[in-house]
Amino acid sequence: MTQPNYLQVQTALDGAVRYCAAHPDLSSSGVYADRLAAMRDAFDAATTQTDASYSRWRVVLGEELKALKAVKVEYDRTLELADEHGYDGLPKGQIVYTEPTQLQPIVEATIDWLSARSTEWPWMASRAAVLRSGLTTAATRKRDAEAAYTRYTVDVKGRVVAYDQAVALLREYIHDARRDAGHHHPYDGVVLDVL
Repeated sequence: MTQPNYLQVQTALDGAVRYCAAHPDLSSSGVYADRLAAMRDAFDAATTQTDASYSRWRVVLGEELKALKAVKVEYDRTLELADEHGYDGLPKGQIVYTEPTQLQPIVEATIDWLSARSTEWPWMASRAAVLRSGLTTAATRKRDAEAAYTRYTVDVKGRVVAYDQAVALLREYIHDARRDAGHHHPYDGVVLDVL
């Protein structure tokens, strides 16, 4: 037996509720109308909650990536200043800013390098502070993104439960409605298992 997708389940729930409302004289309508309406509302609520938490996670993840990019930009500015002042020995390396494991060690080494020479030029101390602040902001955004992802994974489990319950109820309803309405009477196109 194939599994219907979420859109098919939503469409079948909407159709079943409409059919029960349009045909209250059928025994299947009397038995299932309230259960189908409640299931449709629960399914909508679970879907809405999951969509919202997914969107929130993606927004916060984007904020984390923007914070990492800002650190990379400040690191590049620090390299330019060091080159302008003729300093060699500043930690360098290829960095993909979306990879904190590449970015953070080099930036921390740069902060240490700048801090050791902070009395030579005023810009060194300010550059170290800017980089340190950027790393702190990126770490905060990372924690926010992890918390948002955790929330999303919890909400997805609720959506899966709502999906399973909706499919079970729809299959039960379709079986009874088919028997109740007869083979020649369409029950508003309420079907499942068509991919």
